[in-house]
Amino acid sequence: VNPDGVARVSRYNANNVDLNRNYGYEWSPLEFRSGDRAFSEPETRNIRALSHWVPFGAGISVHSGATNLGWVWNYTTTPSPDAEIVEDIAEAYEEECDQMGFYITNGADWYVTHGDTTDWAYGRHGTLDYTLEVSNQKNPGAGSMSNVVETHTPRLIDFIQWPWMTRGHVIDSLSERGVPAVIQTQGSGWPLQAGPQGHFSRPTSGTTSSLTV
Repeated sequence: VNPDGVARVSRYNANNVDLNRNYGYEWSPLEFRSGDRAFSEPETRNIRALSHWVPFGAGISVHSGATNLGWVWNYTTTPSPDAEIVEDIAEAYEEECDQMGFYITNGADWYVTHGDTTDWAYGRHGTLDYTLEVSNQKNPGAGSMSNVVETHTPRLIDFIQWPWMTRGHVIDSLSERGVPAVIQTQGSGWPLQAGPQGHFSRPTSGTTSSLTV
């Protein structure tokens, strides 16, 4: 995601751009080091290309500097259309996480940002995307990471294996080949995107949902 930053021990890439302010959904030039334009950087363009090809139903970006799990939106305190399910998933994570001081929050209720990967993944693809902060230290170092890994790996596995999912495969009725599509769940949930081969998925609350393609 940021190989330049790993090499330099920095959140910025070699162009001094904060990649987590460079994504295209609600991008703002007023954010610190957000780049000349949305997706100005090769790293964010590569994530965009991957996400267009693979229809992620859910995702987590792992950060350091606090100990919490946040959900969309980050650019506005207005709740997202899927506020109930994203908070349910966050609560399940919190219940099993024994890290001292760990808490969950709507992203913008913590602080407002523009152009981050979480808002873009949800706003563009309908991915139920989260920001996970795993250490109060900005750069926890190798010595502290074993505790972080031990604490969060089981929780992340549970997140990946969320038991209730809406999934499907959109096909052309004549060729029977998969096709991209926009999927709307019954009610006011945010639309999700089927990938180029027509596959889609998204975590749900365990109830059956009606879908419109």
